Amino acid sequence: MQIEPTHLDTASYLTVRQRRVIACVAQGMSNTDIATALFISLSTVERELRRARRTLRAANRAELVANAACRGLIGIHRSR
Repeated sequence: MQIEPTHLDTASYLTVRQRRVIACVAQGMSNTDIATALFISLSTVERELRRARRTLRAANRAELVANAACRGLIGIHRSR
């Protein structure tokens, strides 16, 4: 399964970076792995997750991914 951020217009709920971070969370990556993969600091990952959780009113990582997927903010593609 491949999960990636979808490309929405500028009126979307989350920033592109937040959608990328959430897509990484959806793939099961740790905050450290996300920071390395996206070439950002660990504190940036933590900040973006906090902001995204607040925006989508999610209590935890699983709820954040589910809310983002349900709103079409990240796309989930099954690999063959």
